[in-house]
Parts: sequence; C-alpha cells; structure tokens
Amino acid sequence: MVRAYQKANQVLKSECGMLQRQLFEQKQWHADCAERWSLEREGLVWDKDQAEARAAVAEEELRAALEELDAIRGRIDQ
Repeated sequence: MVRAYQKANQVLKSECGMLQRQLFEQKQWHADCAERWSLEREGLVWDKDQAEARAAVAEEELRAALEELDAIRGRIDQ
C-alpha cells in the first residue's frame, strides 16, 4: 500500500514537473511574441532576414540618392 502511494506520488511529481516546464515554455513564447509585436509596432526589426532585407532596401535608396546628387552636381558644374 505504501509503495502504491509512493509510486503515485512519484508519477504526480513527474507530471507536475512536466506541466511546470510547459507553463514556463508558454510564458517564454508569449513574452517573445509580445517583444516582437512591440518592435514591429515601433517599426523595428525582429529577425536577421528582415534586417538584411531592410538594409538592402536602404542601400539601394542611398545609391539612388547619391546618383541623383551627382546628376545635380553635374548640372551645376555646367
């Protein structure tokens, strides 16, 4: 009888540990989502791919602006 209670107690502790781990993972996931959404609301990036894509767009815009500036300087020099 005592062994049955010990076994049941051991199973409950194991299940409790598993549930605590799942709860921690869910809390972490929700915190990560909240952080990501906060960054997105502020127009900031969340991941490396998104950062690289935005950097490529910014680089292309800068290149176009420099070409336009060179064209303006060329007209001024004439």
